[in-house]
Amino acid sequence: MKRLTITLLILIAVASAAQAQMRVQRAQRVGRSYRSERAVSPINGYLDFGVSTLLGNYSDQWNTGFHGGLGVGYAISPEFDLIFKMEYHNFSFDDNRYDLRGGSLSSLMFGVDGRYELGSNRSQVRPFMMGGFGLANASIGDFRQFDAYYPGSDETKAYVEIGAGLTFRNSYRTKMFVSVRYISVALDGDELDYVPITLGVMF
Repeated sequence: MKRLTITLLILIAVASAAQAQMRVQRAQRVGRSYRSERAVSPINGYLDFGVSTLLGNYSDQWNTGFHGGLGVGYAISPEFDLIFKMEYHNFSFDDNRYDLRGGSLSSLMFGVDGRYELGSNRSQVRPFMMGGFGLANASIGDFRQFDAYYPGSDETKAYVEIGAGLTFRNSYRTKMFVSVRYISVALDGDELDYVPITLGVMF
């Protein structure tokens, strides 16, 4: 009986040691994987495009538009990226009103975004929240009405944005993402507000 008890204790000790060693090896593999990922891509590129919808008074005079952007991001942590970006939005004038031609509305943005991903690092699909600020040059093109000509205008003002979306991991270096944002440009008079729906890739 004493020998059996000693044998059982030895087996339990060996099994516990083996299990502990497996946990250590698993943690080491995860650590190497994470370090390898960040070593390969601490800096990421961004490309995106989509549709933009105006809000407020501007939506009565301009149509739904399009946008495209590019940026460079730096991973502060596994969850948080800081992104320096340029983005362009364009909205055509509703030329069924007043027989006017031309007058497209555009917004060229330069700014910084912060993006925080939620959920596990191992998940293939992760939600994220984001916010940012910068400068936007908002311009309205020249108008034409029969033989009359009306010059456009432009302003460069600060903007802020908030948004949320989903990322879809393809590999350590590549992610697809989709987002919905709210952007407000502090123009003189009415603020320029619009909602972009964006599809993009991080590489």
